[in-house]
Amino acid sequence: MALDNINDINQPIKSKLGIFQTIALVIEIALFALLLIGFLFKIQSFPYASEMIILSILGLSGVYFLLPILVFKSQKAGGHLLVHFAGFILTNALIGALFKIESWPYAQEMVIVAQLVLPILIVLLCLLIAINFKEKDRLKLYLRIGLRILILVMIFAIY
Repeated sequence: MALDNINDINQPIKSKLGIFQTIALVIEIALFALLLIGFLFKIQSFPYASEMIILSILGLSGVYFLLPILVFKSQKAGGHLLVHFAGFILTNALIGALFKIESWPYAQEMVIVAQLVLPILIVLLCLLIAINFKEKDRLKLYLRIGLRILILVMIFAIY
């Protein structure tokens, strides 16, 4: 009788996890919009463009660094090493882009590391998408991470 209600016990955890993921997605979209506005301000040489870019990139890198924790809070994260690796690489790539945009020292080294690792990460994600094609939850997760990586690759292609 106690085993019949095991799914009812896990339901509040899943709903709370969905709320955290939704909040993280809204914060990510808002920070990305702030980043685009900062880029437009920088192109037009408006004041406070650098501050907007710095704040938005640091916020995005924080969201990407916490990505595995937000996604796998109620599960064991040991089997999801790729998501931890992707969060670290996305954070490093964003900080490298920030250094490159602001012409700070050691920007080129960070960008080179990100450009070397991002294609490897894309290949690994493609393999995982092909392997987990029937598991809808993991497929959605890997496609979202792949979209974020492609956006970063396009940013690096511009600079």
